[in-house]
Amino acid sequence: MNHPLSRTLTTGALLAIVAFSAQAEEVGGALQYTPPESWQAVKPRSRIVQREYSVTHDKAEDDTPAARMTITSAGGGVEANLARWVGQFQNVSDGAQRREKIEVAGMPVSLLDIEGTYLEGMRPFGPKTPRPEYRMLAAVVETGAKGDYFFKLVGPAAVVAQHAEAFREMVEGITPPSGAGS
Repeated sequence: MNHPLSRTLTTGALLAIVAFSAQAEEVGGALQYTPPESWQAVKPRSRIVQREYSVTHDKAEDDTPAARMTITSAGGGVEANLARWVGQFQNVSDGAQRREKIEVAGMPVSLLDIEGTYLEGMRPFGPKTPRPEYRMLAAVVETGAKGDYFFKLVGPAAVVAQHAEAFREMVEGITPPSGAGS
């Protein structure tokens, strides 16, 4: 199975990291990442979100809703957040949830890929709207002294599938900020 979470970083993928966007972004003085050019930066819907992007289906005539890619540094720990995100999904079929641990720029990264009915809601205990056929790709980057950073791409499964490789390449291209030293 050729799944974005199961492939290894190749020379071609390294070249794609350079080619898929021209502008590196910095978050919290802890990380530098390069979002794909097709992802539109938008005002975050929540004050805990440091960066947010609208990620649309590549077919202009398609009326599929956009996916949402967010970056936060809220606390809670790696496993607690991964468990919470899994709990936001129902009707997850066998094989529709995958986890992986990798290392990026010397930092541990936990990856999650889950698909099913997403229970969307802005507050943890507020009302939830079931969104069938949704998918989430998430990466928790452990920076050490500067805390954990959470990258989440969630939306219609078809949209997320189209951007899964770009999400993976963005995560694998994360570095400490320029001038931070190694």
